[in-house]
Amino acid sequence: MELSEAEIAQLKEHNQRRVKRVVAIVAITMTLISIVLVALSLSLGSKIDQLGIDYDKLFKFRQKLYLGKIIG
Repeated sequence: MELSEAEIAQLKEHNQRRVKRVVAIVAITMTLISIVLVALSLSLGSKIDQLGIDYDKLFKFRQKLYLGKIIG
């Protein structure tokens, strides 16, 4: 059973539409994920900065304690 030229052309068009649909879905999904990640980072940015500041203060405090024990 061989396919006619018209059937082959129809199959090619169907496959091209399927590929275009998959590419569009992937692009939309990636765009939505990036929007969610940007919104999340903007909403948590100040908290993340505060954690960094607190960690830096704790590190400096521990460093002073350690140096005080060695010197003192």
